[in-house]
Order: sequence, then structure tokens, then C-alpha cells
Amino acid sequence: NYLAHDDETKIIAAYFEGAKDGRKLLDALVDAGRAKPVIAIKGGRGIAGTKAAASHTAAIAGSDSMWKTAFKKTGVIQAQ
Repeated sequence: NYLAHDDETKIIAAYFEGAKDGRKLLDALVDAGRAKPVIAIKGGRGIAGTKAAASHTAAIAGSDSMWKTAFKKTGVIQAQ
């Protein structure tokens, strides 16, 4: 939430592999998106990448379609 309210930050870029608390993440993305553009890069999009991300982040990777839906609902621009 810091970057959403930082006057020096004009655009927020974020890299995601997974999420431990999906609700908290969605709330933060909505808050940030109201203040400025948010661009997301989702790592671990394939089967091997999903397994690798889960092995070192201890987070739930989620399906690619789930992330696309979450980004769309929160106004986040997903980079390819």
C-alpha cells in the first residue's frame, strides 16, 4: 500500500509467483489501482514454473486463468 500513496511513484510494477493471502492481495491491488496504474508480471505460468514457484515461496500459485481474472477485476494490467 505504500507505493499507492507515495507521491513520487507514478506507476507500480509487480512480479507475482503466488499469494499467501489472496483477499489481502486483492484489496491492496484495488487500492493501488485507484491511485495509479498497476502493471503485473505473473511468473510460474506453466506447469514447471508453477511447481518451481511453489517450492521456494510457500505460496499458492493458482491457475493462470485465476490470476487473469483477479487482475482484470482489480484493474491491473498484466504484462505478457
